[in-house]
Amino acid sequence: MTPSRHHPTVSHLVLVAAGPAAAGLDFARWCLARPDAGWTVPTPAGTLRCEGRVRHAVPPPRAYLPHRTVSGQLYPAGRGLRPIPVTLELLPWSSRWSELLLTTGPLRRLDAGLRTERAYLLAAHAVLKRLARVIEAPPAEWVGRLVTGQSLPRAEGVRSGPPPGRWPGW
Repeated sequence: MTPSRHHPTVSHLVLVAAGPAAAGLDFARWCLARPDAGWTVPTPAGTLRCEGRVRHAVPPPRAYLPHRTVSGQLYPAGRGLRPIPVTLELLPWSSRWSELLLTTGPLRRLDAGLRTERAYLLAAHAVLKRLARVIEAPPAEWVGRLVTGQSLPRAEGVRSGPPPGRWPGW
């Protein structure tokens, strides 16, 4: 078997249709936004830091094309592990479900090792699982503060930024 030149692609099903899942991802990004640098999804296995704008498909595609795309860095937990450039995509999986997909670029020679691969897989699965849970059912604290007009919630040590000028995705 020929060794791969990329980290494997990791995906996770979201039990929400693609349209509402896109709105859920926008809401999660809005709640996790930090004024100094993008938005972050922290887990014990690693952290996903997304920079820049989330690309929206307008109008939403009817085929297996991404509704949302954003680039970032996946920081696996562990000593001496380097961040891995990744792309996060939200895709329609069926008429009732959607899919979160994490892809990478070419594998660096320094990252070619079983320890690095295992740390990447643990971090990628943990981040996608956490993001899927937030999309399927946003934390009550986030929704409560949105309804009452309070400031954005803090998500486990992640500092929140100011709300955007308009509702994300509209």
